[in-house]
Amino acid sequence: EKPLPIEVVTFNTASGNPRIKTPQEAFASLPFYQKVIRGEPDAPIIGLQEAGPAQVRALYEATKNTNNVSFEYIKSNFSEGGNLLIVPKRFEVLKSKSTHYSWVNQAQGVAAALGDADFDSSQVWPRMYSEMKLRDSLSGKVFTVFNTHLSYVNDIQDEQADELFVEVSKAKKEGPVVLMGDLNDNNYLPVDVGRLTGRLNDVGLTDMGPAPPPKRKTNIDYVLANGFTSLQKEYLLGVRLSDHYPEADWIQLSN
Repeated sequence: EKPLPIEVVTFNTASGNPRIKTPQEAFASLPFYQKVIRGEPDAPIIGLQEAGPAQVRALYEATKNTNNVSFEYIKSNFSEGGNLLIVPKRFEVLKSKSTHYSWVNQAQGVAAALGDADFDSSQVWPRMYSEMKLRDSLSGKVFTVFNTHLSYVNDIQDEQADELFVEVSKAKKEGPVVLMGDLNDNNYLPVDVGRLTGRLNDVGLTDMGPAPPPKRKTNIDYVLANGFTSLQKEYLLGVRLSDHYPEADWIQLSN
């Protein structure tokens, strides 16, 4: 009997974009957040990027007297935003960590990017990723989830992706893997020359999301996986609180 499907949502909530005026605490009222807060059995795993402190506080206050959720939050060291990985009570957390990408690798990426058309001095600070190893209480199956937000500068992104894919490859040896996040693969970025997408194939990750980009936007938000099959996928086009649409995918462990 196949394990029950798992919903996974990735969403950049744009605390780092001054044009977005949505109060960060307002995101907690969205239906897929509320499923987690209420402890519903089909609540999704949610990977957030650019989640501001007010949003994190609102979620903590809404769930502090329950056992409905586990969090892994790491704040950016150059803005108010951070990465937040939200796991509903269906899943037991076996291991959890968050870290910034290596300063050594970051410096190499910055040095290579100096003078390039896509260089942006705001990208000098390392970004970060979270990793949680989970056991599904319904099936007993174990898998690992990563959440990240890569730089949009080619050479810096290369260094971050290399470091991340080493960790993803380690996790793959222990079981299925999900990597979600804002991978920033548009404009001047590696998807145009095949660097990032080719390396995703090399590490054995498959896109679980819709093939076409979301309405009037480029597709830079992804749910990628190894050891899962895709059942249903969509952009939540009715959610217009950010400069990104949430991507919601229903996936199933392959065996």
